[in-house]
Amino acid sequence: MADLIKQTIIRSDFCSKVYMYSEVSSTNVIAKKIIEERNEIGFVITAERQSAGKGQGGKNWESPQGGLWSSLAIQPQIELSQLGLVPILSAVGIAKALETFDIKPLLKWPNDILFKQNLKKIGGILVEGKITQFKLNYLVIGIGLNVNNTIDQYSKLLQEQITTIYEELRRKINLSRLLFEIIHQIENSFERLKLDGSQSILEEWKNRDNIIGMNVVVQSPEMDYQGKVADISSNGQLVLEISDSKRVNLLTGTVIIRKENI
Repeated sequence: MADLIKQTIIRSDFCSKVYMYSEVSSTNVIAKKIIEERNEIGFVITAERQSAGKGQGGKNWESPQGGLWSSLAIQPQIELSQLGLVPILSAVGIAKALETFDIKPLLKWPNDILFKQNLKKIGGILVEGKITQFKLNYLVIGIGLNVNNTIDQYSKLLQEQITTIYEELRRKINLSRLLFEIIHQIENSFERLKLDGSQSILEEWKNRDNIIGMNVVVQSPEMDYQGKVADISSNGQLVLEISDSKRVNLLTGTVIIRKENI
């Protein structure tokens, strides 16, 4: 396991420890290793760099110094039917945290954080977990945000698709403060889900949504779908209208906005 730089105790019922590293392969990988080997839960892994960061669908996630690369290892009290809402409520929490720094993001289902002014990607979420005997053992919420980086720290191909907060605003943000605010906001999102159900979380998402009403192609594990995004369902699925009389609900997939919307 990578060398630990610092361990911090924070005031949270949600996750009370933060483990800080200079470099890890993947914060999600380290988080799962700690859970499995130490039987520990309720902590955050954060690193200055990742050498093998993970994105959705097994894609590589470039993670140079200056970004926020973190994973929350938690055991929330939620129904298994609500697991599809975890990326939704996590994205809402991240968006609200960024807004406290006067940064206005948009959200793209299922897990992308976009810079509002140019719709370029500044971050994403990777949720992993373990279920045994119909019980949630744990969740790991991986968070990657391009914060104090410069665009030349990324590969040429990625430079065309993403941006960073520093590139757009020319100011740096305290990463620890941002991380603690994200933890606080995601904790609040889980609490609201528990108390009020999914409606208020979905309303928060829709206030920041970037694709409802748009014609898209969704590349899902089963097949590609083409249609208009009609809604986000009560359990976090994308509702895609593929004809006048037919809709499909998708739990995951890559959304490509069709050119007629641009």
